[in-house]
Amino acid sequence: MNYFLSSSHCSLPLTLCSPPPQRSLLSFIHSDRKRLEVFALLRDIVEYCNESEYDTFELFSALVDSPHHVERSAVVFDVLMKVFASNSMLENALNVFVNAKHVGLETDIKSCNFLLKCLVEANRLDFVRPFFEELKDFGPSPNIYTYKIMMNFYCRGGPGWDVNIRRAMEILGKIFSSGQRPTVVTYSSYIHGLCKAGSLDVALKLIRNLSSRNKPLNSHCFNAIILGFCIRGAVHEAFEVLEGMNSSGVVPDAYSYIILIDAFCKKGDVEKSIYLMKEMERFQIKPSVVTYTSLIHGLCKHGLMQCAVDTFNNIGASGCEYDQTVYETNRWILHAW
Repeated sequence: MNYFLSSSHCSLPLTLCSPPPQRSLLSFIHSDRKRLEVFALLRDIVEYCNESEYDTFELFSALVDSPHHVERSAVVFDVLMKVFASNSMLENALNVFVNAKHVGLETDIKSCNFLLKCLVEANRLDFVRPFFEELKDFGPSPNIYTYKIMMNFYCRGGPGWDVNIRRAMEILGKIFSSGQRPTVVTYSSYIHGLCKAGSLDVALKLIRNLSSRNKPLNSHCFNAIILGFCIRGAVHEAFEVLEGMNSSGVVPDAYSYIILIDAFCKKGDVEKSIYLMKEMERFQIKPSVVTYTSLIHGLCKHGLMQCAVDTFNNIGASGCEYDQTVYETNRWILHAW
């Protein structure tokens, strides 16, 4: 692996390098509770090394146990990898992964998934894909959560990289070829990616295909398409997607309606917004403050001031708490009136 850094070495305190404490640490691990305590201990050691300007890479040799305790040594490397990753010391965590392999140990896929997730969240594009490829080619073998992280990475985009639908399709293919099945979260991420890339028709066709085959879908899958059509200005197509949710066995949530109410208000179709608000009440979906304020602004723009006041008064009656946004909306009504 050519992307991991080689480290310079400096001396650690004798207490970290001498065999007795290290053997004591390894023999200490025999339950999940003890693993949590080891996590806390290693976190303190790492913090001490940083404060004292000791090279944390020296921890590798200090933590390698005898061949008779390989399983315990692997656990320590797993925990150390998580300690580094949770402290944003991602290159150190990657080197734990490499050094574990050098001494014949394979880290747990759960620890690798945690590191991969941290790399994605930190936008470390230089490490994300090479690390995933290493897992895929040399182990530990990716599981459905590994693929979920990569699907989210390719579909959400971020600073310095765009949505990559081609890579996302490859991940979907790898899930099937590995004998696993995509979860609803995986499909949701993929559909969001398609919508961000402007492939709304493809996303809609996929949802209909999945629905016809009774595959897992949720409101997030549909909301991405509803939002995509609304951004495009095709609010009536978005409304048809909402209507199709029930026939697919998926119940719309508050966000499904918020998107459409706001879009119809901006389009000038206040009647449709009021209809959607009443439909929310009929299905016992509680509107949020955002829903009310969007409708109030739409009513005011079309001179329906009394309706706007009545809607404002309904906010408290509905159980929503008045916040700064609500009071600003009230001032906006008074100014408009």
